[in-house]
Order: sequence, then C-alpha cells, then structure tokens
Amino acid sequence: MNAKLKDEWSQRHRYCHEIPEPMELDEARFVLTAHAEHGVECVQFISALAYAEVRA
Repeated sequence: MNAKLKDEWSQRHRYCHEIPEPMELDEARFVLTAHAEHGVECVQFISALAYAEVRA
C-alpha cells in the first residue's frame, strides 16, 4: 500500500460521525486500524467492520 493511497483514505475517513461510501477490503482494514480505539459510537469503525465481514 503506497503513501498516497493511505493519505487519501485518511482524508476520506477522518471524521468518526460520517457514514463512509462503500469500500474495498484493504480500505476497510485501514479504517479498522485507524479507528480501533474510538468505541462503538464511531460510525467509520462500525461501517468498516461491516464491509470487512461481507468481503472476507
């Protein structure tokens, strides 16, 4: 994964309260890592978890 892609994902998923667009598995894993300690109120984490479950 290159730095430009990580920067793009960081910008796209920076706010916990925003509902993200559908994503691929690698992006979902990135979001899970970035928002791991935010708790169950983090929409980014919950959405990425759902995408990862469906794609895995």
